[in-house]
This record gives sequence, structure tokens and C-alpha cells, in this order.
Amino acid sequence: MSDFGRSLQKSYIARQSKLFVRIGLVCFVPLFAWLSGCGFIEETSFLSGSGGPTRSDIPWWDDSWNYRRMLTLDNSGQSEDLAEFPVLVRLSSSRIDYTAVRNGGEDLRFIASDGSTVLSHEIERWNESGESFVWVKVPQIDALSDSGYIMMYYGNEAADDGQNAVDVWDADYFLVWHCNQEPAGGEDILDSTASPCNGRSTNMEAEDRVASHIGYGLDLDGSNEWIDPEGTLDLGFFHDPDTYETFEVWIKADDTASDQTLFEEGGSTNGFLVGLDSNNVRFATRNGGSQATVNTPFTDTASYHYIVGVFDDGTLTSYLDSSPQSQVAGYGTIGSHSGEPGMGCSADSDAVGHSSAGYYFNGIVDELRLSQTVRSSDWIAAQYSSMNDTFVTYGNEEY
Repeated sequence: MSDFGRSLQKSYIARQSKLFVRIGLVCFVPLFAWLSGCGFIEETSFLSGSGGPTRSDIPWWDDSWNYRRMLTLDNSGQSEDLAEFPVLVRLSSSRIDYTAVRNGGEDLRFIASDGSTVLSHEIERWNESGESFVWVKVPQIDALSDSGYIMMYYGNEAADDGQNAVDVWDADYFLVWHCNQEPAGGEDILDSTASPCNGRSTNMEAEDRVASHIGYGLDLDGSNEWIDPEGTLDLGFFHDPDTYETFEVWIKADDTASDQTLFEEGGSTNGFLVGLDSNNVRFATRNGGSQATVNTPFTDTASYHYIVGVFDDGTLTSYLDSSPQSQVAGYGTIGSHSGEPGMGCSADSDAVGHSSAGYYFNGIVDELRLSQTVRSSDWIAAQYSSMNDTFVTYGNEEY
């Protein structure tokens, strides 16, 4: 069946379902109330709505959308208000009626708790036969709160695509790679930020895109596969003096003992590196040839882990699965550096003293990000919760 045919079929099913529900309410509820009043049956949760989908007291944003769900956000474990925060909405057939949504999710809308503000969102992957992944920027999530919410609307066959992907990521994100494209040797690892820094896949092929923690990831072979984050550009971010920087990535390592680079920029005089070595996550900076390093024990090759390195005006902090592991005070700004950056290998000399290219990562990388700021421990913990599907609670479908 063509996409147009499937769209018509889904539209028909959604309209008929809604009609049957309304007919049922019109016919059954008065009868139910009469029987209950006569004492023939006892009241149940039906009328209160706790037994199934109902319309809550929150005003409907736009009647052109037939369905919605409340998404409740749990920031109770963090003492910081989270501003302009990207939340991962993970959908499946138990969390959304795919038959009521346009085939690519074009009619999805996310509305703030004020009932009117349309929130920016990006669909990373839409998969009606399984899980879909959508990023939504929430203006503020209050500290120590588990009652904040946004509303997800869908079910409008006439709606255009509502995505605004670049606005999901605040101005401090320099690079956001979801690693969900098939690599083919070009600048095909796409950046979602407003000033895109697409990556050039090197020695990679389409089969290196694999199922991962969040949709798809990239499986690097530890031999010669890596990603050039500059592509054909020469970006100042990778060469200018550096005072604040945050690196994030999900990995599933095939080897933790070997010397491997996840990300590096600069060289043996001034630079920044996150990698693995001797069963540790290694985070290092170098300034004027002087090196500061933090090591976090790491041996697991069976599961996905969230690796974060934060450089804050001379202080290095390493996070593993959102928990701060190691910290060392070094020096302030890293001086300007001319070496080439690398994702999944060292492109040339680097901050831990390697004098040549190599040190390829062996494993899967996913959701790789660089920020030109210090992401706080609360921010990192909330991101970990969001990407592990413990931050959002999905309400019943309302219509």
C-alpha cells in the first residue's frame, strides 16, 4: 500500500474509533448512571476516569488535534532548575497509538504546562513497528520536583511537520551527533545544532550503523574506522584557547584494556582527550606540555555506559553513568592548538603524549555531544535519567 493509502487508512480508523467512543459515552453513561442510582450496580472507576482514557481538566490546546497524553517530568533527584533542557521522549505502541499519527510523526506537537507554548522538538527516529525517539526542549523543569509536565498532542492528518530540530539544542551545544545515519565515506554523520559540524565517516560502511541504546549507533572496529569532526571545515572550536568544555557519549566497548581514543583535539603541547586505557576511562588535558589526567576504573564490555568529561577552568571531572568519579585541579585555559581533532581515534599527536595517529576505539558510540560550557552534575544526572527512560512518566491517552 502507498504512503497516501496508509495515511487515508489511519485517518479512517482514527475517526471511526473516536466516533464509536463518543456514541458509547452518549448511550452507555446515562444507562450506567440510572442503573447505579437504582442500586442495580455499584459505582466503579469508569465515571471518574481512572479505569481508562478520559479528558483531564487541562484545557485543550487545539481542537484540530484529536489526541493527547500528559508527560510528567521527574526532576526530584536534582537540586537545580533545569533551563532549556532537552528531554528524550521514547515512544512505543503502549505510549502512543501509531494508527492515529501521521506516518512520519509529522503531527506531533509538544505543549508547555502554560497550555499555549509550542515546544521545539526533533524526531531522531520514527519507527511505527517498534520504538521511536523524540527530543523535546523544555523551558524549565523545577528543582526537586516530580510534578512538572508537558502535553503531547497527535492525531491531525492535515498538520505539517512541526519539527524545529536546531532549536532543541541550546547555544552552548557546539556539536550533537545522534549517530543514526548510515556512514558512506562522506560528511554523513549529521550535527543537529544550529551551526552544524557534520562528521566525515572514514573507512566506514553502511553496516556500521547498528541498533544501539538510543535508536542507532555507530560500530567502530578498533582498526581504522573513525569520524573526522571537521569534515572539510577548519573550525576554530577545535583550535582556539579552551577554558570550559563538556564531552558526552554513550559507549558499548568491546575492549577496555587497550589504549583507545574516544575524542581528542589539539596535540602534545596543548590539547584535550577522552579515551580508554588499561581498564580505565581516561580524561586528560595538556597545556604548555604539562599534562593533567583523571582515570576512572572501567572494565564492562556487556552494557552501554554514559561517559562524560568536564573541563572547568583547570579542573577536570570524569563522570561514569552520571556519577562523578574522579577530579583533579590542573591549570586554567588550554592554549591554542593546531592539531587535528578525531572522534574514535587520535588524528595526530594528542594530549596524552601520542606522537602519531591511531589508537582506534573498538565498540559502539551513540549520542555524542560537545558543549562550550560546563554542564553541571545535576544536568548530567538528569540527562542520564532521561536517556535511560526513567525521567518521563506517560499518562493515559485523552481525546
